[in-house]
Amino acid sequence: MSLPLLAACLALAAPPGPAWRADFEAGVGPGWRVLAGAPRTVGVPGGRALEMTPGSIAVLEGAGERADVAVVARVRFAERMGWIEAPFLLRASPSGDEAIQFYLEQKSGEALVTRMGPGGWTPLARAPSPSPLVLGTWYRVKVVAIGRRVAAWVDGRLAVATLDERPRAGLVGLRVGQARTQYDDLTVRPPSREEVKTMQGLRLDGRRRPRTLEVEWSAVGGGRALLLHPDVAEPTVPFAVLVSGRVRGPVAVRIGGARFRVRPGVPAQVTLGGRQGARTVEVFQGRRRVAISTIEVRAATHFDAGPYAALFERLERTVRADRSTHRYLGRAIRCNPTWVRDHIHEMKAYQFWETDLASFVDALLDLQQPDGSFFEILTSPDDAHLTFVDERHRRIDRGDNIGWVRLEMEADVEYLMVEGAFRIWQATGDMEALRRRLSRLERGLLYCFTDPTRWDAEHGALKRTFSIDTWDFTYGCSERNRRIEPGMPMGIMHGDNSGLYQAIRQLAAMLRAAGDGARARAWDERADGLRERVNQLCFNGRYYTHQVLLQPVDTGVEEEEILSLSNAYDINRGLPTRPMAVRILDEYARRRTLRARTHFAEWFSIDPPYPRFGPHPAGQYINGGIASFVAGELAKAALEHGREAYGADILRRLAEKVEKDGAIYFLYTADGRDQGGGPSGWGAAAVISALVEGLAGIRDDDRLFRSVTVSPRFCAAGIDRASVCARYGPSGAYVALRYEHDAVRRAIRLVLAGAPHRVRLRVLLPAGAATATLDGKRARIEKVEDAHYALVEPPRGPGDGTLTIEVAYR
Repeated sequence: MSLPLLAACLALAAPPGPAWRADFEAGVGPGWRVLAGAPRTVGVPGGRALEMTPGSIAVLEGAGERADVAVVARVRFAERMGWIEAPFLLRASPSGDEAIQFYLEQKSGEALVTRMGPGGWTPLARAPSPSPLVLGTWYRVKVVAIGRRVAAWVDGRLAVATLDERPRAGLVGLRVGQARTQYDDLTVRPPSREEVKTMQGLRLDGRRRPRTLEVEWSAVGGGRALLLHPDVAEPTVPFAVLVSGRVRGPVAVRIGGARFRVRPGVPAQVTLGGRQGARTVEVFQGRRRVAISTIEVRAATHFDAGPYAALFERLERTVRADRSTHRYLGRAIRCNPTWVRDHIHEMKAYQFWETDLASFVDALLDLQQPDGSFFEILTSPDDAHLTFVDERHRRIDRGDNIGWVRLEMEADVEYLMVEGAFRIWQATGDMEALRRRLSRLERGLLYCFTDPTRWDAEHGALKRTFSIDTWDFTYGCSERNRRIEPGMPMGIMHGDNSGLYQAIRQLAAMLRAAGDGARARAWDERADGLRERVNQLCFNGRYYTHQVLLQPVDTGVEEEEILSLSNAYDINRGLPTRPMAVRILDEYARRRTLRARTHFAEWFSIDPPYPRFGPHPAGQYINGGIASFVAGELAKAALEHGREAYGADILRRLAEKVEKDGAIYFLYTADGRDQGGGPSGWGAAAVISALVEGLAGIRDDDRLFRSVTVSPRFCAAGIDRASVCARYGPSGAYVALRYEHDAVRRAIRLVLAGAPHRVRLRVLLPAGAATATLDGKRARIEKVEDAHYALVEPPRGPGDGTLTIEVAYR
């Protein structure tokens, strides 16, 4: 059965119920049941319309329960209130408590899909509306649900599409919160054949569950035969191809360039890789082609590895929930979330699914100040943060109802902008856009090295006002003062300098890619000098001292005793040498034991805390709270630096905590309760990065995964089977890895697929194994502390297929 024929059959299988229509000229009508509020009909130009007043919910019992459904209506935002929205409910329960909700949100200009249920609201997808959303304007909205697929159109243009993992039959409904919205000419009907075809062709976030296709043909020699295969295949994930029926003689199947024999009634295992898209499936009896079909090869980011599969999915949902879209100068700006540091820290995760990584960073680059500095927050004009700084550090664009702020005391914005641009370049491969950004990124870093409020010439390091690590309030000052003023205490904080060091290396890499080797070398030399100075100044033999204060401040705690959160970031940014990194990791492990009776985990914001820092007593907020983002960074650092068992243990404990709580939190109290204080997506993204780059060990050494290092460390976590795919959202470039460990045979088998032209494999051997062979020859071994890695550098990448390596160890 071909895909067009399959689509037609699906359309025929859609609910055959009649269409239900309402123009509301004679009132609300008997088919509706009002669950809350007071929906009513009101006069509008040309007739009457249904108005959903604040707090109204109504379900349409007259149309019956439907799983596959199309809902079409005209809608308009009638009044500016607390919310300005136009929601639709699909697959709703009779009580309206459970449903898939699509809605337009006028203030952000977005189209959104969420799941309502007993556990609360789960965001599924959001995107800028294809039409600007204006009060008083009528829009034609169509929402379609077919199987797991849900999509919506505004004025005939696709707005948003997503997957409903738990499709079921339910009612159609309408609801509004603190809003007043009008609906007219509403139709509820089965999806059309054309809509089924369109929905089948949509590229949706997430993984597609394969369905079995049946291709029937007349076998040579008489009789009917079937070829069964899935409609979609993931790279490196085996699937079955089965021929059944009365078939005489040999049967061969060809998919792309690979041809293989199939015995009738015996499934053949097939693995695909390489380019994404449709592949032709051909069936031959002898030389005669007797049937033809297609299978889609589709890579989607996933992490199927023991208990971490469920953790990864929950973390991904958490990061997605921080997403918002804003309109500025006629274009959409996507934030995740609206503080650039959070946005860039979370990019470590959402680079693997979002398509727009660049709009927020590029907007900030366009607004670069004459001195080279950047704004950091996109907000509303009435945000109190605009009052925390002087005029030159804020900007209000009344036309777009947007405010921009730079909290002057922050020292991390410029180097984080470089990190963001670097990740955008890796995920898009866009050299033209990279060249446009480079001069502004350089100006930002030069500002760090030259502005007297940023650079301490005596020590040759970046400085800031005396704050808790990278946070944004100054000791002894009001929280409403985020300026740099004479007399404020100043210090050199290691995390700022590790961020600056990493940014210089990233800038040099981008300059080299753009063909400017001389400027790249000059920046690399500057990085070498910074690293040497900061390591000598800030490292105290066990870890980096919290703040090297430039004047004495009596806080009740010695700065040399404080282990602060940026120590984990320092390792992953490459500032310490490996022996220094190991000492930092061992200090965290030591303090875990030391604080075991009082703290559920050692992922400290700072330890020990100050008796009081600003309004925060010891243990509260960033003054000693336990941070999920530290857990992620620390686990990744440990997995990379010879403390693999410790890194795996952190991930295990965190997975158990998230499973118990049903969520990951930004900060925890010492006994493990949610302390709030920031976006949970920051911590979720750090843990996703630890899973992908640390446990699976997938690292992009260039851009678009053209050159990769893959260091699978699953044996440190006791995992023998894993399937992982990291796919860049903007470009679709991917690396997929299948890992199989056979402890009886003492062998590790890897199957790799994706974009790499060059692959470097570092395979962690189980504890106690120190030698390995590859194809019967002794493999090179890299010793990292007590761990041993078998090194493999294949002469080629996986190309348009897969690359399989098996390492035997002793």
